Amino acid sequence: MDQLARMRMLLKKDIRWKRFRSIMKNAWQPTLETNIDEIKTLHAGRSARTLAGKLPTGKRVADASARDIMVRSRCVEIAMDAVVIAELMNSALGAVSKYVETRYSNEMKRMGLTGVNERKAMVTTLLNSYYDKHDEVKTIIKIADMVIADCDKTSFGLRHMVESLAVATRREGL
Repeated sequence: MDQLARMRMLLKKDIRWKRFRSIMKNAWQPTLETNIDEIKTLHAGRSARTLAGKLPTGKRVADASARDIMVRSRCVEIAMDAVVIAELMNSALGAVSKYVETRYSNEMKRMGLTGVNERKAMVTTLLNSYYDKHDEVKTIIKIADMVIADCDKTSFGLRHMVESLAVATRREGL
């Protein structure tokens, strides 16, 4: 049996390891794909995206602005949840990493991992899939932030469009 398999067998019996796995498993109930799909759907449904091809009217601009406010708000909500989860995961990863390094130091030495860096590498390897989950949560934050930034930029453009419509309406009314 290789070193990694032996460490996994030891950890399967460990109560703290089980608690860590439970935290990581339950930390992010909605799946990554669900959140990314929701953000993409919200972004695709923004009416501001279709304003360029149509003659802008006050109602269209107001609708686009209202929709962007809703999209931005939901993306902020998703990003906030993801930040909380990412911090929880980060704390759990740091704590379990230190725990495994100290608690199982002698066992790893008996397996031939005599150097500190070798033992840290073993722990990192054991935690790789959890680090990947943590990175996925950070990806949700990045995607949500991109849509939020786009909504902010669009809001700036919509404001100028309203001002242009107001000027055009005044000129036509003269």
